[in-house]
Amino acid sequence: MSDDVRLRVARINSGFDTYADLRPVHQAFEAIAGRAPDLIAIEAAGTTISYGELDVRANLLAGRLADAGIGLEDAVGILADRSPDMVVGLLATLKAGASFIPLDPRMPAERVATIARDSELATILTQQDHLTTLTGLTALADQSPPLTVIPTHGGAAQPPKVDVSLDNAAYIYYTSGSTGTPKGVVIEHRCAAGRLEWLARRYQLGPGDRVLHKTPLIFDVAIWEIFGTLSAGATILMADPAAESDVAHIGRLLSAQRTVFGHFVPSMLNAYLQTASDRDYPDLRWIQLSGEAVPTGLLDRFREHFAAEFHSLYGQTETSEVAAWEGRTYDEGTTVPIGRQIGIYRLFVLDEALNLVPPGVPGELCVAGVGGLARGYLGRPGLTAQRFVPNPFAISPGERLYRTGDRAVVDDDGVITYAGRMDEQVKIRGCRVEPGEVAAVLARHPAVRDCAVVARPGEDGDTELVAYVVADVAAGQAGISELAAHAERFLPSYMLPSVYVPLEALPLGPTGKLDRHRLPAPTPAHRAARAGDEEPATLLQARLAELWTGVLGVAQVGTTDSFFRIGGNSLKALQLLSRVNAAFGLEYPVRDFFREPTISQMASNLERRMVEMVTALSNEEAADLLAHLDR
Repeated sequence: MSDDVRLRVARINSGFDTYADLRPVHQAFEAIAGRAPDLIAIEAAGTTISYGELDVRANLLAGRLADAGIGLEDAVGILADRSPDMVVGLLATLKAGASFIPLDPRMPAERVATIARDSELATILTQQDHLTTLTGLTALADQSPPLTVIPTHGGAAQPPKVDVSLDNAAYIYYTSGSTGTPKGVVIEHRCAAGRLEWLARRYQLGPGDRVLHKTPLIFDVAIWEIFGTLSAGATILMADPAAESDVAHIGRLLSAQRTVFGHFVPSMLNAYLQTASDRDYPDLRWIQLSGEAVPTGLLDRFREHFAAEFHSLYGQTETSEVAAWEGRTYDEGTTVPIGRQIGIYRLFVLDEALNLVPPGVPGELCVAGVGGLARGYLGRPGLTAQRFVPNPFAISPGERLYRTGDRAVVDDDGVITYAGRMDEQVKIRGCRVEPGEVAAVLARHPAVRDCAVVARPGEDGDTELVAYVVADVAAGQAGISELAAHAERFLPSYMLPSVYVPLEALPLGPTGKLDRHRLPAPTPAHRAARAGDEEPATLLQARLAELWTGVLGVAQVGTTDSFFRIGGNSLKALQLLSRVNAAFGLEYPVRDFFREPTISQMASNLERRMVEMVTALSNEEAADLLAHLDR
């Protein structure tokens, strides 16, 4: 090792924090609930719950879990709407000594079953409204876990006596897997507590501060929004269930008194800034971004809309936030940097042999941090050994290094810039997706002879998944619709292909491998293949059809087509609703659209809302509305 390399390694290995007094994730909350039980822990849908109330409810459920024999190193699924009930379930699981696995009511039942089977769930905590959906697991899983309904009232003074250590598992997050099935990342209390400690030191939250919680639980930013807040005596300000894409709703929460912190995925922030009205955010101090690269143009638009600080964080499910960039301007590239290492973490840019590369030379970004890495992948020792390797620059015996698979470049000042992936993994609206898993699901269909799934820039510039399929089904609407319905049974919405392209055969190179450069770009006909032919029956439906086709980039849509089955996604839904609201002079609720995303239902809802609105107007106001609609 040259003197220059030794110097750079020494600089990296000396620039990190140490946390001597960490404790299991839930214990900071318990301490606050004991000394200040009247502090408000959660505000949701106009109701509040105090730290004391939340604690006794969680104690009651934790006791029930313990009485059922559930404890250390057991796994408990949490399938609940964003609500105080959900937080009760999380805390109760940790108090019982078990780890939780986030699920989601919007997940396909078969994906829930796959996770339940892989993790050997001891139980699934849920709400009464979701029991019907979950009872179907009996037919889907070999050994279905029992279901436990989260109690909505009652409590116990003390939790069960369980000696939870920092080395016990706290939660398991399932991410997309390249082999065709999702993989569980096991995070211990030590890693989770270190994450919360850095956030606590950086943001200094306290009683009276409100933190917006809008991230679905299946994405691990929710850990910070929930437990970072409860560890500080602050208040979780909950977005309504399934309303994380409702720009007007999120805007009202961010602009509420004492709301100091919010998080966005960059693509969602972009959509927010495109559609949000001008607002005052009187107490908002920080907006944090993570999950995707941040275009410098987005930073400029952020500065025009918000006075809050802009923080871009980088990390993985297998670690936590490991690097940060903060600033107001950046003019040196198309995206802002990953930033510098933070907290307990040390970041190395290495070549294939795990040698440190010189500044300015691309390499693989690898993460070290004593106590800051996941335990590994649940039940997958081979994959764990492949990604978590012995650290050649260790500062303690047996220390591991996590190979992220991200290409990066570091400069002389230690600032790291993202340079792409070393494999096919992509981010779709901030969500990690292995195209190989999507292809493996499609390949299970009996009519599919061959397939490939690749990520391409969509017509709006955002990344989309395109499925190329060689199948023994008609290439027209019926065959493509059947394949799309098959994918929806197994994959969450962010992993669904936006378009299917039927081929006679996949193009292969001289070595017999797929030649991606010869895969054709999707045509408008491919995009329209899943659209129905039900024509608009009214002028209102016809106007809506115009708006739909403009957003989806297709020639026609059927009035009973689901927006999300013909190429729509959550960000395109925001674009559509923004145009609908502008065209009709009202605010169409995002939740109503997600519940029934068809032109016919949208027209019905609009007619009802317009009748209600007009009925309440004066003659002059009604005339003004008619003039607006005529324009």
